[in-house]
Amino acid sequence: MVRNRQSSRSTARSKEFLTILLGAAIQAAPAADQGVGAYVPATGIFAIRSDLSNGTADLRFRVQRAPIGQRPVAGDWDGDGLDGVGLYRPSTRTFQLSNQTVTGPAQLKFQLKGVRAGLIPVAGDWDRDGEDSVGVYDPVRHLFHLKNDNATGPADLTFSIEGAGKNWRPVAGDWDGNGFDSVGLYDPKTGVFHLINRNGNGPAEIVATIEGAGGVKGWLPVTGDWDGDGVSTLGIYQPSTGKFRLRNENSTGPADWEFQLQGVRKSALPFSGAWASVPHPTPTPTPTSTPTPTPTPTPTPTPVPSTSAAQICVNTINSYRAGLGLAPLARWSAAEPCADNQAKSDAQTGAAHGAFGDCQEWAQNECPDWPGPPESMIGSCLQMMWNEGPGSDFSTHGHYINMSNPGYTQVACGFYTKADGRVWSVQDFR
Repeated sequence: MVRNRQSSRSTARSKEFLTILLGAAIQAAPAADQGVGAYVPATGIFAIRSDLSNGTADLRFRVQRAPIGQRPVAGDWDGDGLDGVGLYRPSTRTFQLSNQTVTGPAQLKFQLKGVRAGLIPVAGDWDRDGEDSVGVYDPVRHLFHLKNDNATGPADLTFSIEGAGKNWRPVAGDWDGNGFDSVGLYDPKTGVFHLINRNGNGPAEIVATIEGAGGVKGWLPVTGDWDGDGVSTLGIYQPSTGKFRLRNENSTGPADWEFQLQGVRKSALPFSGAWASVPHPTPTPTPTSTPTPTPTPTPTPTPVPSTSAAQICVNTINSYRAGLGLAPLARWSAAEPCADNQAKSDAQTGAAHGAFGDCQEWAQNECPDWPGPPESMIGSCLQMMWNEGPGSDFSTHGHYINMSNPGYTQVACGFYTKADGRVWSVQDFR
């Protein structure tokens, strides 16, 4: 089961130096047997980390055109061995599933028929066909409704776990390593998991808890194959701190893993998955007919008459796009105050792209800690990004890819000047 970013500074130097100046486009991350993630309903941002250790998210992205406020799921929807993500809208009983972990539209959209509104989603390989599918749990009637294919229709399985209590939360995983995923419940009052090895009516076969959490109030369940042995096991997440506590066995005992996913909001909901270890293509690939720019450094565009740093930013990006025959981006003025706040937040934390997604953008470039003022630094930063040139490797061409993406129509440029005069700037695309 289960960033587009950047920054800059000056002329070409070592790859390591460029990474420091430009940041890294939000995309790829090294994979582990099982990674974790957190979804922020208020912003629609998924944040995932492939390593079970303290740190920030490796990837941040959205499912495009999906309303905010939904519930997350994760699973291997296409059977390729890598997990994607999804969203469930309880009010309409609809799922949107994506096979990718980059900003882009969902590949699968469908409705689960015959269930009440307001239920909680789950995902797993219920029929051992190598592909995960979805289901929902009714916390009032204590019923699971599981579906064997990701298409509009009714549930294939409906059943309950005996003794389920009010407001218990559903989990899913392969508790015995037989290749079939089954479900379970987590009691948030006691911190106890109740798991079954077959998807049918009956009592829980496994009852266990993770010891030493310092009280269970506020912790949410998350399960996964943390040690790669083919068996899904227990985990809990504390939204107020971003802390995960994971156990390698389905028995009562202390956590084997304890770490913090840093830089996520306190309202985030946890999930897990086996994430891709290589960069994904960008959501909207550049057409093959796009002319390739000359590999020599691109000259600085003709100065624009505006004295506004934000307008200079937009005009400069559009002058580069014009050289490729691409349509200009509209100045996304309504999002500029939000982008200014993103730049301020990143400057205060010292973490580029730390506020990515807060403005509902689909991609972001960033110039961290440049010599000011904004009106003079932005041209040099954008030129450094553009000089990455075309290429398929997002980790080395990501800024250029964002600036030249034909699928984007707007850009908002935000700035924040620190007390020492140095500037942080973000460019939000959508």
